[in-house]
Amino acid sequence: MDGMVKKPNELKLIEGLLKEVVGSPHNSICDLLDGESINWPCFKEMASYHEVIPFFYPFLKAFDGYLPAELFQFIRNNYYCSIFRCQEIQDEYLRIVRMFNRTSLIVLPLKGVSFLQDLYRDSPVRPMTDIDLLVQEDSLEDTEGVLLQLGYEKDLQELKESYWRIEQCHLTFVNKNHKNLPMIELHWDLDFKRKGRVILSALWQRVKKEVVSGDVMYFLSPEDHFFGLVLHNRRLGKPLCLKNVLDVALLFKKYKDFDWDYIVR
Repeated sequence: MDGMVKKPNELKLIEGLLKEVVGSPHNSICDLLDGESINWPCFKEMASYHEVIPFFYPFLKAFDGYLPAELFQFIRNNYYCSIFRCQEIQDEYLRIVRMFNRTSLIVLPLKGVSFLQDLYRDSPVRPMTDIDLLVQEDSLEDTEGVLLQLGYEKDLQELKESYWRIEQCHLTFVNKNHKNLPMIELHWDLDFKRKGRVILSALWQRVKKEVVSGDVMYFLSPEDHFFGLVLHNRRLGKPLCLKNVLDVALLFKKYKDFDWDYIVR
Protein backbone atom coordinates (compact mmCIF):
# COMPACT_ATOMS: atom_id res chain seq x y z
CA MET A 1 0.00 0.00 0.00
CA ASP A 2 1.16 3.50 -0.79
CA GLY A 3 2.52 5.38 2.20
CA MET A 4 3.48 2.28 4.18
CA VAL A 5 7.04 2.11 5.48
CA LYS A 6 8.90 -0.88 4.08
CA LYS A 7 10.44 -3.11 6.72
CA PRO A 8 14.25 -3.17 6.40
CA ASN A 9 15.78 -6.46 5.27
CA GLU A 10 17.98 -6.42 8.39
CA LEU A 11 14.91 -6.43 10.63
CA LYS A 12 13.27 -9.12 8.50
CA LEU A 13 16.33 -11.30 9.03
CA ILE A 14 16.34 -10.70 12.80
CA GLU A 15 12.62 -11.56 13.00
CA GLY A 16 13.15 -14.70 10.93
CA LEU A 17 16.01 -15.87 13.14
CA LEU A 18 13.98 -15.25 16.30
CA LYS A 19 11.14 -17.35 14.87
CA GLU A 20 13.69 -20.14 14.47
CA VAL A 21 14.66 -19.75 18.13
CA VAL A 22 11.01 -19.99 19.20
CA GLY A 23 10.55 -23.08 17.04
CA SER A 24 8.54 -21.59 14.19
CA PRO A 25 10.89 -22.09 11.21
CA HIS A 26 10.92 -19.16 8.85
CA ASN A 27 11.59 -20.07 5.22
CA SER A 28 12.59 -16.55 4.21
CA ILE A 29 15.99 -16.66 5.99
CA CYS A 30 17.61 -18.46 3.07
CA ASP A 31 15.74 -16.24 0.60
CA LEU A 32 16.87 -13.08 2.38
CA LEU A 33 20.48 -14.18 2.48
CA ASP A 34 20.41 -15.42 -1.08
CA GLY A 35 18.33 -12.81 -2.85
CA GLU A 36 18.22 -9.61 -0.79
CA SER A 37 20.94 -7.16 0.09
CA ILE A 38 21.69 -6.99 3.80
CA ASN A 39 23.41 -4.00 5.37
CA TRP A 40 25.56 -6.06 7.74
CA PRO A 41 26.75 -3.17 9.97
CA CYS A 42 23.09 -2.21 10.41
CA PHE A 43 22.16 -5.84 11.17
CA LYS A 44 24.92 -6.03 13.80
CA GLU A 45 23.82 -2.74 15.39
CA MET A 46 20.16 -3.79 15.51
CA ALA A 47 20.88 -7.26 16.89
CA SER A 48 23.27 -5.84 19.49
CA TYR A 49 20.70 -3.30 20.68
CA HIS A 50 18.10 -6.05 21.07
CA GLU A 51 20.61 -8.37 22.83
CA VAL A 52 19.81 -11.36 20.63
CA ILE A 53 23.12 -12.04 18.83
CA PRO A 54 24.11 -15.21 20.77
CA PHE A 55 20.81 -16.88 19.83
CA PHE A 56 21.63 -16.58 16.12
CA TYR A 57 24.85 -18.57 15.83
CA PRO A 58 23.27 -22.08 15.71
CA PHE A 59 21.07 -20.94 12.80
CA LEU A 60 23.65 -18.85 10.92
CA LYS A 61 26.63 -21.20 11.09
CA ALA A 62 25.31 -23.07 8.05
CA PHE A 63 25.26 -19.75 6.15
CA ASP A 64 28.69 -18.46 7.15
CA GLY A 65 29.61 -17.87 3.51
CA TYR A 66 26.89 -15.24 3.22
CA LEU A 67 28.19 -13.15 6.12
CA PRO A 68 31.34 -11.04 6.26
CA ALA A 69 34.02 -13.15 7.95
CA GLU A 70 34.58 -10.61 10.72
CA LEU A 71 30.85 -10.47 11.55
CA PHE A 72 30.51 -14.26 11.55
CA GLN A 73 33.45 -14.52 13.96
CA PHE A 74 31.85 -11.85 16.17
CA ILE A 75 28.57 -13.80 16.30
CA ARG A 76 30.42 -17.04 17.03
CA ASN A 77 32.49 -15.47 19.83
CA ASN A 78 29.39 -13.84 21.29
CA TYR A 79 27.67 -17.22 21.40
CA TYR A 80 30.49 -18.98 23.27
CA CYS A 81 31.08 -16.04 25.63
CA SER A 82 27.36 -16.12 26.49
CA ILE A 83 27.50 -19.85 27.20
CA PHE A 84 30.47 -19.30 29.51
CA ARG A 85 28.83 -16.37 31.35
CA CYS A 86 25.52 -18.20 31.73
CA GLN A 87 27.37 -21.18 33.19
CA GLU A 88 29.13 -18.90 35.69
CA ILE A 89 25.79 -17.40 36.72
CA GLN A 90 24.14 -20.82 36.88
CA ASP A 91 26.92 -22.20 39.09
CA GLU A 92 26.70 -19.26 41.47
CA TYR A 93 22.93 -19.45 41.63
CA LEU A 94 23.18 -23.15 42.56
CA ARG A 95 25.66 -22.26 45.31
CA ILE A 96 23.15 -19.71 46.63
CA VAL A 97 20.20 -22.12 46.41
CA ARG A 98 22.05 -24.86 48.26
CA MET A 99 22.90 -22.46 51.08
CA PHE A 100 19.28 -21.30 51.35
CA ASN A 101 18.06 -24.90 51.32
CA ARG A 102 19.84 -25.34 54.66
CA THR A 103 17.51 -22.72 56.13
CA SER A 104 13.75 -22.23 56.27
CA LEU A 105 13.99 -19.25 53.89
CA ILE A 106 12.57 -19.35 50.38
CA VAL A 107 14.31 -17.44 47.60
CA LEU A 108 12.86 -17.11 44.10
CA PRO A 109 14.93 -16.47 40.96
CA LEU A 110 13.69 -13.67 38.74
CA LYS A 111 14.03 -13.05 35.02
CA GLY A 112 17.23 -14.35 33.44
CA VAL A 113 18.51 -16.66 36.15
CA SER A 114 15.07 -18.25 36.45
CA PHE A 115 14.82 -18.70 32.69
CA LEU A 116 18.18 -20.49 32.64
CA GLN A 117 16.53 -23.21 34.75
CA ASP A 118 13.41 -23.24 32.59
CA LEU A 119 13.01 -21.63 29.17
CA TYR A 120 16.68 -21.70 28.12
CA ARG A 121 17.77 -24.94 29.76
CA ASP A 122 18.69 -26.48 26.39
CA SER A 123 20.24 -23.29 25.00
CA PRO A 124 21.75 -21.29 27.90
CA VAL A 125 22.95 -18.23 25.98
CA ARG A 126 20.57 -15.52 27.20
CA PRO A 127 22.58 -12.32 27.77
CA MET A 128 22.53 -11.34 31.45
CA THR A 129 24.78 -9.62 33.94
CA ASP A 130 23.41 -10.23 37.43
CA ILE A 131 21.28 -12.51 39.59
CA ASP A 132 17.86 -11.21 40.57
CA LEU A 133 16.28 -12.84 43.62
CA LEU A 134 12.94 -12.29 45.31
CA VAL A 135 12.30 -12.88 49.03
CA GLN A 136 9.48 -12.04 51.39
CA GLU A 137 10.00 -8.62 52.93
CA ASP A 138 9.77 -9.86 56.51
CA SER A 139 12.68 -12.26 55.86
CA LEU A 140 14.95 -9.61 54.36
CA GLU A 141 17.38 -9.38 57.30
CA ASP A 142 17.75 -13.16 57.55
CA THR A 143 18.31 -13.35 53.80
CA GLU A 144 21.02 -10.70 54.02
CA GLY A 145 22.72 -12.84 56.66
CA VAL A 146 22.85 -15.82 54.28
CA LEU A 147 24.35 -13.66 51.53
CA LEU A 148 26.98 -12.42 53.97
CA GLN A 149 27.92 -16.04 54.70
CA LEU A 150 28.35 -16.53 50.95
CA GLY A 151 30.85 -13.67 50.78
CA TYR A 152 28.55 -10.91 49.57
CA GLU A 153 28.20 -7.46 51.05
CA LYS A 154 25.70 -4.68 50.57
CA ASP A 155 26.51 -2.08 47.91
CA LEU A 156 24.50 1.07 48.66
CA GLN A 157 26.28 3.05 45.93
CA GLU A 158 27.02 5.93 48.31
CA LEU A 159 23.34 6.31 49.20
CA LYS A 160 21.60 5.69 52.50
CA GLU A 161 19.94 2.34 52.98
CA SER A 162 16.69 4.16 53.77
CA TYR A 163 16.65 5.40 50.17
CA TRP A 164 16.71 1.86 48.83
CA ARG A 165 14.13 0.64 51.33
CA ILE A 166 11.70 3.50 50.70
CA GLU A 167 12.30 4.61 47.11
CA GLN A 168 13.25 1.26 45.56
CA CYS A 169 12.24 -2.37 46.00
CA HIS A 170 15.65 -4.05 45.97
CA LEU A 171 19.11 -3.96 47.51
CA THR A 172 22.33 -4.71 45.66
CA PHE A 173 25.04 -7.11 46.87
CA VAL A 174 28.52 -7.70 45.47
CA ASN A 175 31.27 -10.16 46.24
CA LYS A 176 34.42 -8.04 46.42
CA ASN A 177 36.66 -11.06 46.93
CA HIS A 178 35.52 -12.61 43.63
CA LYS A 179 34.82 -9.75 41.26
CA ASN A 180 33.98 -12.09 38.39
CA LEU A 181 30.90 -13.25 40.29
CA PRO A 182 27.64 -11.60 39.22
CA MET A 183 26.07 -8.85 41.25
CA ILE A 184 22.94 -9.83 43.19
CA GLU A 185 19.81 -7.71 43.25
CA LEU A 186 17.73 -8.77 46.23
CA HIS A 187 14.08 -7.81 45.69
CA TRP A 188 11.25 -7.89 48.19
CA ASP A 189 8.64 -7.00 45.58
CA LEU A 190 8.30 -6.91 41.80
CA ASP A 191 7.45 -3.23 41.85
CA PHE A 192 6.49 -0.41 44.18
CA LYS A 193 3.48 -0.79 46.42
CA ARG A 194 0.21 0.76 45.27
CA LYS A 195 -1.36 2.88 48.05
CA GLY A 196 0.61 0.90 50.61
CA ARG A 197 -0.45 -2.49 49.21
CA VAL A 198 1.61 -5.04 47.32
CA ILE A 199 0.54 -5.28 43.71
CA LEU A 200 0.36 -9.09 43.48
CA SER A 201 -1.00 -10.20 46.83
CA ALA A 202 -1.34 -13.88 45.81
CA LEU A 203 2.18 -14.20 44.41
CA TRP A 204 3.64 -16.27 47.24
CA GLN A 205 0.64 -18.60 47.36
CA ARG A 206 1.19 -19.36 43.66
CA VAL A 207 4.89 -20.25 43.95
CA LYS A 208 5.94 -23.58 42.39
CA LYS A 209 8.34 -26.00 44.09
CA GLU A 210 10.48 -28.18 41.81
CA VAL A 211 13.46 -30.49 42.05
CA VAL A 212 16.02 -29.57 39.37
CA SER A 213 18.96 -31.99 39.02
CA GLY A 214 18.54 -32.97 42.67
CA ASP A 215 18.24 -29.42 44.06
CA VAL A 216 15.00 -28.02 45.47
CA MET A 217 14.09 -24.75 43.77
CA TYR A 218 11.14 -22.40 43.97
CA PHE A 219 9.76 -20.44 41.02
CA LEU A 220 7.20 -17.78 40.32
CA SER A 221 4.09 -18.93 38.51
CA PRO A 222 4.26 -18.25 34.74
CA GLU A 223 1.65 -15.52 35.13
CA ASP A 224 3.52 -13.71 37.91
CA HIS A 225 6.72 -14.04 35.92
CA PHE A 226 4.95 -12.37 33.01
CA PHE A 227 3.98 -9.49 35.32
CA GLY A 228 7.56 -9.29 36.52
CA LEU A 229 8.91 -8.96 32.98
CA VAL A 230 6.40 -6.27 32.06
CA LEU A 231 6.95 -4.27 35.24
CA HIS A 232 10.74 -4.45 34.90
CA ASN A 233 10.64 -3.38 31.27
CA ARG A 234 8.31 -0.50 32.10
CA ARG A 235 10.74 0.94 34.62
CA LEU A 236 14.17 -0.13 33.43
CA GLY A 237 14.00 -1.92 30.10
CA LYS A 238 15.02 -0.71 26.67
CA PRO A 239 11.99 0.16 24.52
CA LEU A 240 10.70 -2.92 22.70
CA CYS A 241 13.92 -4.88 23.33
CA LEU A 242 13.45 -8.15 21.44
CA LYS A 243 15.28 -10.17 24.10
CA ASN A 244 12.36 -9.46 26.42
CA VAL A 245 9.86 -10.27 23.67
CA LEU A 246 11.64 -13.59 23.16
CA ASP A 247 11.32 -14.34 26.89
CA VAL A 248 7.56 -13.79 26.69
CA ALA A 249 7.18 -15.80 23.47
CA LEU A 250 8.95 -18.80 25.02
CA LEU A 251 6.94 -18.40 28.24
CA PHE A 252 3.66 -18.53 26.31
CA LYS A 253 4.87 -21.43 24.18
CA LYS A 254 5.82 -23.60 27.16
CA TYR A 255 2.87 -22.77 29.43
CA LYS A 256 -0.07 -23.30 27.12
CA ASP A 257 -2.53 -23.34 30.04
CA PHE A 258 -1.62 -19.75 30.86
CA ASP A 259 -4.19 -18.34 33.31
CA TRP A 260 -5.49 -15.28 31.50
CA ASP A 261 -8.32 -14.87 34.02
CA TYR A 262 -5.69 -14.25 36.69
CA ILE A 263 -3.93 -11.72 34.45
CA VAL A 264 -7.20 -9.84 33.87
CA ARG A 265 -8.08 -9.84 37.58
